[in-house]
Order: sequence, then structure tokens, then C-alpha cells
Amino acid sequence: ALGSILITIEIFTPGYGIIGISGIIALIFGFLLMPINPATFIYPGIFESIRNLVLIIGSGLSAFFIFIIYKVIEANRKRREVTYVPGGRYSIGRAVDRIEPGKKGFVFVDGEYWYAESDEVIETGEEVEVIGRKEFTLIVRKRKVKN
Repeated sequence: ALGSILITIEIFTPGYGIIGISGIIALIFGFLLMPINPATFIYPGIFESIRNLVLIIGSGLSAFFIFIIYKVIEANRKRREVTYVPGGRYSIGRAVDRIEPGKKGFVFVDGEYWYAESDEVIETGEEVEVIGRKEFTLIVRKRKVKN
């Protein structure tokens, strides 16, 4: 009964599968510890079939949950690396926030909002050009207008 309750809780609540795995383990141990001489209303052949079926289903569900947890851990270990710099180096954008040296602000470049930092003060609405990137932050400067 405990295993069934834990599996039901796992189905209806988001989580990492710990409750579901605990439920499967509880079901397996519960059925393994069942008495060899079951109640008289269950025929011995049916009892063995039920126990074997539960072991097979429990083992399959355990393998499934272990596989899912493995894939989640593997996906979390791989750090997603951003290799895209909008428009490449020296692309043009517009400052959404005021950017000061040492403080980050947002810029709009190639249809996307990005965190940006600069060595100079850039006012809201000024055009900027991308000169580099540090992780998820663009390095920008005021756009130099050529005469």
C-alpha cells in the first residue's frame, strides 16, 4: 500500500523521481516479503503469477526511473555554452538602460535583449556596437559615427 501511495504522489507532483523510486522499492520489498502460503481465496498459481508480474513491472519501472534520472543528471552536467554573438563583432544595437562603467544594463541587438557592460557611460536610446562577449554579457561601446 505504501509503495502505491508513493508512486501516486510522484505522478501528481513535480520532482526528481525520488518518491517514485521509493515507491517502487517499497512495492518490490512488500511483494518479496509476502507469505509463501497466501490466503485461501487466492490459488497458488495465481499468487505466483501476480508476484512474478509485480517483480517484472517493478524492475522495469526501476530501470526506467534510473534511466530518466541519469539523463537529467547528464543534461545538468553539460553546461550550455553560448557561442552566438548577435550579428558578430561590431554589430549595432541600441541601449535599453543607462550603462555605466562597472554596472550592467540591457541592450537590444539583432532582435534580442542582452546584458551589456561598457567602460564608458552610455545613455538610454544611444546606439552601441558590440566589441566582445563575456559569457552571457556583451561588451559594448558607443557607436562611432563616421563623417
